[in-house]
Amino acid sequence: MFKIATSLVLCFMTTSLIAQSQNVSDQELEKFATAFQQVRMINQSSQQKMMKAVTDEDLTVERFNVINQAEQNPNKEVQASDDELKKYKAAMSSVEAIQKEIQAQLQTKIKDTGLTVERFQQISALLQKDKSLQQRLRALMQG
Repeated sequence: MFKIATSLVLCFMTTSLIAQSQNVSDQELEKFATAFQQVRMINQSSQQKMMKAVTDEDLTVERFNVINQAEQNPNKEVQASDDELKKYKAAMSSVEAIQKEIQAQLQTKIKDTGLTVERFQQISALLQKDKSLQQRLRALMQG
């Protein structure tokens, strides 16, 4: 699985906003369900785009992730050839551009449902803790 895309969406959806114990109306939950499905579709497509950006630079996704983890850890030496590092940097540049595009798409899709990004994040945080809210969402998405 492509870790950067997953991290991006998880970070976006679970930002450390303190979710206030506000009631979530049925209307808000419907909007959230619509936005959530669109976010999930964008995530799937973005993972494919980012993997293609990496493989277009003649790197495997696994090798890209290994180099990326080493780059982010100051205590770990990057064990890669100059050619691999050049390919990694080119791929990372493409991945970062895709991430910016994804962020804008996510915000637009959420706002198009009638929710603010902040409210989407609050409901997302509430869903992680509130079993009854999870059941309501599940029922909405199945029916």
